[in-house]
Amino acid sequence: MTTETLRPALRPSSRALAGWLPAAALGTVLRLVSFGAYAVVVIAVAQRHEPWFDEAQAWLLARDDSLWHLLSSQMRYEGSPPLWHLLLMGPAKLGAPYATITVIAVAIAIAGAYVLVRHSPFPLPLTLGVLFSFVVAYQYAVVARSYVLLPLLLFLLAIAWAGRIRDPWPFVLILGLLASTSTHGLLVAGSVFLVHLLQVWRPIDKVPLSVPVRRAHLRSGVAFMVLCGLLVLELWPAQDQSLGSGFNLDPMHFLTVAPAVLRNALAGDAFIAFAAVALSAWWFRRTRTLLLWALPTLALLTLAAVKYQNQWHDGIPFLVWVFALWVSLAQGPAGGWGSRLDSWARSGAYLAMAAVLVVQAGWWWQTVRHDWTYPYSGSRQLAAWLEAQPASAELFAIGFHSLAALPYLDRNVYANNNGGGAAYMHWSTSPRLDDDIWSVWLAEPDIIVWSVRSRRALMDPALPGYERVAVFEGDMYWKNRAIERDAYYVFEPAGMQAP
Repeated sequence: MTTETLRPALRPSSRALAGWLPAAALGTVLRLVSFGAYAVVVIAVAQRHEPWFDEAQAWLLARDDSLWHLLSSQMRYEGSPPLWHLLLMGPAKLGAPYATITVIAVAIAIAGAYVLVRHSPFPLPLTLGVLFSFVVAYQYAVVARSYVLLPLLLFLLAIAWAGRIRDPWPFVLILGLLASTSTHGLLVAGSVFLVHLLQVWRPIDKVPLSVPVRRAHLRSGVAFMVLCGLLVLELWPAQDQSLGSGFNLDPMHFLTVAPAVLRNALAGDAFIAFAAVALSAWWFRRTRTLLLWALPTLALLTLAAVKYQNQWHDGIPFLVWVFALWVSLAQGPAGGWGSRLDSWARSGAYLAMAAVLVVQAGWWWQTVRHDWTYPYSGSRQLAAWLEAQPASAELFAIGFHSLAALPYLDRNVYANNNGGGAAYMHWSTSPRLDDDIWSVWLAEPDIIVWSVRSRRALMDPALPGYERVAVFEGDMYWKNRAIERDAYYVFEPAGMQAP
């Protein structure tokens, strides 16, 4: 056969290759540009963001508490495993500035963004939608809390899922880190591990495991269960714990709380959220990953209903949903891609993601715009004011949010907070700063700092015998609205003694 005879046969594949290369190159460029834009925006917004109390609490614990006391006692009052605090402890104890907490959080967020952009099985528009979602690009990136670890670890877990049968150790290591981030992370990791165990026990492909692989599964599984047991012991509530104490076992309460949490986690709108759940559940069923989404989600909803729920936790069910979609799309349908029904189910999953991510992008934009133009917290300005006061002045605080100023200072300046000792908040049933208004007034300190959180009445506090000398405003913005003030009113004696 001559070259001329071969040429027509080669042309279609050559044209296909020529058309494929530019498309792949364009996709790579768009991913890199988007990743760069993400990094620039997150760094810029984080630099302007004023940390609030929960961010400050972790830094103060890392700075002022001992390692042994933190691990053996204090974490049960926080209701959180210690991984985030351990990451902060080295810089905090070495005297690094408080801004270091933002640097660490942003670095982790950018690492998670890189994993998403580099390895995501989603089409490019959906990958960018996850990248610039409210959860991934702001709430668990700019706000420096332990939750910044969740996107990175869940994305890595999705990658490790495919190879976990052959080599379980990387998978179990990521599970262990995930379990150590928060109580929610512990529940998600434990649930994913249970699904993993079921598939190891009853493998889909019926291929027997070799003896070395079975030993690796046994050892890694025991190691993970021991870690989870230690974390449960560490977090077991103390008798005098005030935050998140007690249980609500009323089934009707669960039926009220669980749908609301799921709705708020995805889109805030009931129709969009539950349509997205239905479409993605159909896809999960076609790919045999329904339990991988349902079990950790049910665990999170149960925690919310039975124990404790806050809006700051809304992002976790969203990330679990993205994780399950990642695994299901990378794995594909059980019978391959030959079925038209499978193609429809995948299109439904894409539609569900698109609807949710459009809402998330709107939340992200509104929150970023607010944080860029208006103080999230008045704590940074308050700290600068406090630093300029005489060292001999006696300062008292009303409201535990006042502690958000203390990481900027080198000591606890509030005489009525732990007796002027460790600066962090101890969540016990003993009297707290919130309960101490009139005893503070009767003590007649030189300066009183009153943290104001109410938005309902736009509270303007007053103290007899004192005059207000400074106000530092802040609004804690969540998705599409300011949900709480984080303002600080400063009072000094007005020339008359309080009785």
